[in-house]
Amino acid sequence: QGATSKANKYLEQAATLSPESDTIQEALDQTKKILSSSKTASQHTPNTGKKTESVAVDKTVATLFATAEQQLSESKFLFPKRDNAYKTYTRILSFLPNDKRAYEGLQLIANHYLVQAKIQRANGKLEESQLLIARGLKVLPRHKKLVALKRQIIAEAKRNEEAMFAAFEIKNTIANQVESLLNQAKNQSKVQRLTQPPGNNAFESYSKALQIDPNNLNAKKGLVSIIEKHQTLVRAALADGNTDLALATANEGLVAFPENQALLSLRDSVMLQQETTPNNADISAKKKPQDNDRGLRSFGTF
Repeated sequence: QGATSKANKYLEQAATLSPESDTIQEALDQTKKILSSSKTASQHTPNTGKKTESVAVDKTVATLFATAEQQLSESKFLFPKRDNAYKTYTRILSFLPNDKRAYEGLQLIANHYLVQAKIQRANGKLEESQLLIARGLKVLPRHKKLVALKRQIIAEAKRNEEAMFAAFEIKNTIANQVESLLNQAKNQSKVQRLTQPPGNNAFESYSKALQIDPNNLNAKKGLVSIIEKHQTLVRAALADGNTDLALATANEGLVAFPENQALLSLRDSVMLQQETTPNNADISAKKKPQDNDRGLRSFGTF
């Protein structure tokens, strides 16, 4: 770009870092030759070389500023890699290290990423927000608001992680409690402790499980199975002609499920059968006098 003196300084620094590099040494030799020839020429025409170099730099910087403004208008802040405003402003600063306008351009880019990071944070997207902050800090590593936002998001992410862990622990504890109640209810059902005795029956165990987890499918199925077992027991008692047991079983089920239509219907059937069919005690009472009469008659004829 015509800034041979600046190029020479950069190459001297590079040579200090990598003195073994032939490429750097060759380039350094070239710049020294250019400077030497410029110095010789300046002895005859003093200030002409400096003016020429300054004019070239001014033209280059002016072109770069125009490019940077165009890139900003197209939202080319850090991307694409070879065509972005950050890279252009950095080139300007290589010519003019303290250029205020160039730093203002970098500030615009960093502020853009600050705004976008805040938006993502507000939407609960902390990872995206952290990525945007990292991009902004690449442009201006000491941007105070970006640094502060980074600390806030790190703290928030940590709190979220702790909250998720606590929620997982609670969920795991609840799952264990429900599982224990379901196993208990299953064992109670096996020994026919369906709704009795109080404090130790399957109905109460399934109900407790549903209090903890209202949508637990196994607990709901368990309650349905208790109703079905009561129905089966009532029908079995009726089949044996034991209406008293059938009625007691139906009423026992209705204590737990007072609105169950199937049990209500069975209870009504049992009660109707009791009304229309005399029980064994009545039959025995009717038969007994006849037997006595028969005995007396036999005694009389003897």
